Amino acid sequence: MGAGAGHYIHAANFYTFFTKNKMKPKNKYPLYSFRSEGTPTSFAILDSKKFIVNNEEITKVKNYELPIDGYMITTCGEHEKSEPIRIGCKDRAYYFFDASYGRKKEGQFTHKEAIAVLRGNETVNKWLYDHMGSNVTKEDNGKYYLKRLGQWDKVSEETYFTKVETIHREHTLKNQKWHITFQSIYGESPYKIEGIVDANTGEILSVKAVE
Repeated sequence: MGAGAGHYIHAANFYTFFTKNKMKPKNKYPLYSFRSEGTPTSFAILDSKKFIVNNEEITKVKNYELPIDGYMITTCGEHEKSEPIRIGCKDRAYYFFDASYGRKKEGQFTHKEAIAVLRGNETVNKWLYDHMGSNVTKEDNGKYYLKRLGQWDKVSEETYFTKVETIHREHTLKNQKWHITFQSIYGESPYKIEGIVDANTGEILSVKAVE
C-alpha cells in the first residue's frame, strides 16, 4: 500500500496507522471498514471528505484542487445490526497514497468546470436547492402551483408537469476569471447569485447574492 514515494504501509498495519493519525471519524462506531481497489484511480467528487497521505502527513484536498490521481482507500464507520448484515457507510472519507494533482497546467478550467466547482460551495448549493424542486412547486387537492417571485401562482396541470428550466446560467471570462451567475424567478429572494472562479487554479474567489 503506497504512502508517499518510496514509502509503503503494509495492509495489516493500516488500522494502526489509521488510528494513530486520527483518521477515524469523530463519531464512534462499533465497526470501521476500509475499501481499496489496489490500483491507481482518478477522483473528482466535489462534496466529499478527501485527503492526501504523504508518509505520515495528512493534507485535506480542496474542491478546486481536483482531480486527484493515486491509490485510494475509502474509510467508513458502520453499525452492526446482526451478523453478517452491516448497516450503512457513515462519515465516508477518501485517502490517497502516492497521489498527485491531476491539474498542472494553467488556463485549463472551462466554464463548465468552474460551474462544477461552484456547485461544491455551500452558499451556491443552498441557493440552487432553494430555487428548484419542492421549494418552487406544490400540489394541493388536485390544484397545481409554482412559486414565482415569492408568491404561489396557480398553474395548469400541463404547465406544472412540463419540465421548465427554472435556473438560468450565464458565464463570462474576464482577466482569467470566470464570472458565473445563476438566476431564477422561482422561489424566494435573492433571485440571483454570482460566483467568481480563477480560470487558472479553479479557486473560488467570491460568492455573493445579487439583489
